[in-house]
Amino acid sequence: MALHLASAKGHITKALELLQNGTSVNARDDTGRRPLHLAATTGQHTLIPVLLENGAMMEAQDKQGIRAVHLAAVGGHLETLVVLEKHGCHLPAVCDNSKSTSLHLAAEKGHLDVVKWLVEQGLSITAKDINRLIPQQRAEDTHQHHVADFLHKLAVSDQTQLPPPIADRFRVQANKKDRKRLPRRQSDPLRNNKEQIGPADIPRGAVGGRRVVSAADTNKHFNSADDESLLEAAADGDLQAVMEALRDGAHLEVSSTRKGEEGLRAVHLAAWGGYADVVGHLLEAGARSEVVADGRRPVHWAAAGGHVGVLKVLHKYGCQLNALTAVSKWTTLHLAADQGNLEVVRWLVEKGQLDTQATSVNDSTPEQLAKAAHNTDIVNYLRSRQT
Repeated sequence: MALHLASAKGHITKALELLQNGTSVNARDDTGRRPLHLAATTGQHTLIPVLLENGAMMEAQDKQGIRAVHLAAVGGHLETLVVLEKHGCHLPAVCDNSKSTSLHLAAEKGHLDVVKWLVEQGLSITAKDINRLIPQQRAEDTHQHHVADFLHKLAVSDQTQLPPPIADRFRVQANKKDRKRLPRRQSDPLRNNKEQIGPADIPRGAVGGRRVVSAADTNKHFNSADDESLLEAAADGDLQAVMEALRDGAHLEVSSTRKGEEGLRAVHLAAWGGYADVVGHLLEAGARSEVVADGRRPVHWAAAGGHVGVLKVLHKYGCQLNALTAVSKWTTLHLAADQGNLEVVRWLVEKGQLDTQATSVNDSTPEQLAKAAHNTDIVNYLRSRQT
């Protein structure tokens, strides 16, 4: 378990050496924990991206159904949680054994900074664990009165001032630092321009929730329960549920019939949501990395969302990074530049496979799109690569 030890201690050089020599990044110890679990437990936030980029399963559970996000919350490791969230982890995930969320766990341990951050990310302060206790009650039971008081004040305050539930928030997992520094576009191509990236409505991976069947849907094909479970699990980044749906007979190439995401497969939804481990599992199970839906491939959804980890998985399975969207003829670099995803832009350019001067059907280069979107950092970066 040398990689487990290196991960627990944050020894990046040793971890890379072990990985290069063939050590499995997803090896499990006697408790079912993997190196990522150990890194999260001890707050090794600088090592976690290394493990994820080498194929660590973000949502892997130990024998008690505990994930890395739960261990980071227990330890009060805010920086680790931020890194996990940036890479697309499912923050509202519950532990299988106790049905606790990371907010329950942080509250119980008295980590007020973590509690505040999780609330800001939209975790529910009224979620109940297996004993029907909410986070405030868990804090009270362990005499963490400062946390209990904070949660109580939230509970009695105007609820409209709280963040909406995380499943209902628009979440493009871009580099948060870049996105905060750059103004959002008034006309969001993910919502308003079908020729660019998104359907008229954001896919369920961004807003969550089940589709409510309306009268307008009655003439459409409906998927089986297993197929719907697969699509929902892929959109939510729930690897265990994806595996269960496939075991139960769900079809890998099933297309969504939900309004706004018609035609999207599970691999598209997982790529859009930033769930690299789910994308990897779907591809390993036989999903097509180049499958086109609404003129776009999984690589396009990943680039627009800012998910380098997903792009690396897709590239590993042979996807074409320079593939064009069907209508606008945009590459992944066009999409990332337009959406302000500097991390993706850098990765694509440094891979050497993307032409920074490639033009779309409207003769727009990635730099021109970035400039129009006021993504100054990306404009400067692309210009620096031309000198």
